[in-house]
Amino acid sequence: MALWLILGGSGAGKTHYLYNRVIEESLMQPEKKFLVIVPEQFTMAAQKDFVAMHPNKGIMNIDILSFHRLACRVFEETAREERQILEDIGKTMILRKVMENKKGELRYFKGNLRKPGFVDEMKSLLSELFQYSVGEKELEEMLQAAENKPQLSLKLQDIAVVCQAFKEYIREKYITAEEILEALYNVIESSALLSDSIVCLDGFTGFTPSQYLVLKKLFNKAKDVYVTATIDEREDISRLGEDFRLFHLSKKTIRQLYRLAGEAGIEIMEPVYVKAPSGQPYRFLEEPALAALERHLFRPYFREFAKEQENIRVRGLESPREEVRFTVQKIWYLIREKGFRYRDIAVVTGDLEGYGRLIEEEYKKYQIPYFMDSKREILKNPYCRLLSGIMELFSNSFDYESMFHCLRSGMLDIPADRLDRLENYVLALGIRGYQKWNAPFTRTYKKQPKEELEGLNETREEIMAILGPLWKTVSKRNRTVREYTEALYQFSLSIGAYERLLEYQKGFEEQGNLLAAKEYGQVYQLVCEIFEQAVNLLGEEKVSLREYRELLEAGFSKAEVGLIPAGIDQIVVGDMERTRLKDIKALFFLGVNDGMVPKMAKGGGLLSDMEREFLKESRVELAPTKRESIYTEQFYLYLNLTKAEKYLYLTYAFTGEDGKERKPSYLIGKITRMFPDALKKQEDLIEERLGAD
Repeated sequence: MALWLILGGSGAGKTHYLYNRVIEESLMQPEKKFLVIVPEQFTMAAQKDFVAMHPNKGIMNIDILSFHRLACRVFEETAREERQILEDIGKTMILRKVMENKKGELRYFKGNLRKPGFVDEMKSLLSELFQYSVGEKELEEMLQAAENKPQLSLKLQDIAVVCQAFKEYIREKYITAEEILEALYNVIESSALLSDSIVCLDGFTGFTPSQYLVLKKLFNKAKDVYVTATIDEREDISRLGEDFRLFHLSKKTIRQLYRLAGEAGIEIMEPVYVKAPSGQPYRFLEEPALAALERHLFRPYFREFAKEQENIRVRGLESPREEVRFTVQKIWYLIREKGFRYRDIAVVTGDLEGYGRLIEEEYKKYQIPYFMDSKREILKNPYCRLLSGIMELFSNSFDYESMFHCLRSGMLDIPADRLDRLENYVLALGIRGYQKWNAPFTRTYKKQPKEELEGLNETREEIMAILGPLWKTVSKRNRTVREYTEALYQFSLSIGAYERLLEYQKGFEEQGNLLAAKEYGQVYQLVCEIFEQAVNLLGEEKVSLREYRELLEAGFSKAEVGLIPAGIDQIVVGDMERTRLKDIKALFFLGVNDGMVPKMAKGGGLLSDMEREFLKESRVELAPTKRESIYTEQFYLYLNLTKAEKYLYLTYAFTGEDGKERKPSYLIGKITRMFPDALKKQEDLIEERLGAD
C-alpha cells in the first residue's frame, strides 16, 4: 500500500501522465480494479479522455466516478444504506416547515423567518455543517467556546435547535447529499469493490473533511492511491507558508494527505513532478509567452517578457456588449484565418448571468454555435410562473396584478387581444375579489358600448371555468400539503400543461434552439417530481394557503434543468470556477473588471467572517471566509488563464450596461506589466476588420 503524488504546474501534463499510467497498468493487470475519482462535473470528460487514449478504445477494468457515485456503488454492493437521498428541493421544503414549528424556541433568528432569502441562508449553513462533519458534539464545543460572545452564542443555539429538528424530521427515512460520505465511511470496510484496488484522484483543488475521512479509509483498503495536485516544482511542499500564496491550497492538501497516510501506516512514495525535458509545461512547448505567464503569474517576483508576442492580448471596451462583439470579431478571424474549429475556442467570465444574456443575443445574431455551461432555473418557465402565480392570486384575493400575471403566463389559451380589452376594463373599474370575478360584469366606463360587455363576460366566464374548481378546493381551511398538491396536479391536467409545453418544445426545435427545447422538454417532469417530494415529505401536514405557496416557490427556486451540449463543434461559454476546459487553443476572458475579478464578496451569511475566524481558532473547521475565498479565487484564475494553448484574450468594460463607470481589475495591471505589448496594436485592428467582413 502506498500514496503517490503527481505534481506539476498548470499545463504540465499531470492528468495525461496519470491516465497513461492507469491505462498501462490496467492492461498489465486485467484482474485489478482501477477507480478514477474526479469532481462531479468532470466525469463525462474524463470518460471520453480514457476511451480516446486507450489502445483498445474501451475501459473494461477502469471506472470513472465522482465521490457521490462511488458511494452509491458501494451502497449497492453492501446493501447497507437504504435511506433515500434528500436533494436541495426537499431540504428547503422541510427546513421551512421545521423552522415554522420551532419558531417559539428561536431567540436570535425568530424575526428573520419571513425575510427573503433567510431559508436559503439557513439551508446553506446546514449543508456546510453536514459537509464539514459538524455534528452535535462539535456544535456543543462551539457553544462552549462562544460562552463569552453573547451574539454568537445565541446564533449557535438557534442553529443547534434547527439542525436537531431537521435531523429528527428526516431520521431513518432520508439522508442529505452532504452526509453520504459519512455513510460511505461507515461501510467501506465491508466493500469488496475497494479491496486491493488502485484508486486515483484527479482534478481536485482540495478536499472537505468528510472527503478526507473517506480517503483515510481508502488508504487502508486500496493497494495504491494516486493523487494529482497543481503546484510549481520550485515550491517547498514541506513548508505550508502564508495563506495568500498561490499554491497554499495545494500545500495544505498535500500536508493533510501525508498526515492521513502516516496515520494509516502506508508508504509515502517520492512525488513525481511532470514536465517536458525542456522544463516547460507540455501545453506551452511552442508558446514561450504563455509558458512565461504560467511561470510568473501571481508569484512574488516576475520578469517582463522582453520578446514580441501575439499570444496574449488585453482590450478595454466601452461596455460588456462591446466586449461580446469583440469576441465575435476575433472568433471569425480565428476560424477564417487560423483554421480553428469552434470547439477550439472557449469564453469564460466571472459574471455568467450578466454576460450570458449578451452572448446569447450576439452569438445567435451571427450564427455562432455555442454551449452555455450552466444550469437553468425553472422558476421563470411559463408553467412554473402560472402555478406560483395562481397560489399568489388566491392568497391576494384575486387582485389585478396576480390575475394578469397568470393570464399572461403563456400557458392559458386565451388570445392576447381579448386579454388586452379585459385588462383595460379591470383597471378602469377596479375589479378585485372572487365574488366580483364570479359575477357578470354589468358596469361600463366612459363611453364604452354596452355590447362590449358581452365579449368581456365571455372571457371572464372562460377564465373562471379554468380557475373556479381549483379555488373551491384550495380555499377551504385546514388543507393538507397532499390536498393542495393533488388539486394543482388536476388543474395542470385540465389545462393541458404537458401538451402546451410540448408545443413550445417543438417550436424551439424548428427554430434550431435545441437548448431551450431540451429545457421545455424536462420542465413538466421536474414539476411532477417537486409535487411528489412535497407529498412524500410533508403530505399530511396542514398548512395555510400562504405557507403552501412558500413551499411551492421554495421547490421551484431550487429546481434546475441540466443541459448537455447539443453538438461537438461549438464554443463553450462558462464560469471561471465551474467550467471544465480541455484542449482549448483560444480563451476569451470577459469582464475582467474590479468587483468581478476577484468577485465582490457576497454580503450576509448567518455567521460573519470574524465569527468563523473565532471558531477556526477553536479548532472547528468550516467553509473558507471571504478573505480565504479571494485567495482560492486567485488559484482558479491561475488555472483558467493557463488553459489556452495558443491565444489568451482578456477584456474589460469602461462602463456597465447600466451606464455606471467601471474600473479594470488588478489582474489587467499584472498582465500588462508582464507583457507590455499585450495592449491593442495595429495588427489587432487588421484582424478585427477581417473578422467583421
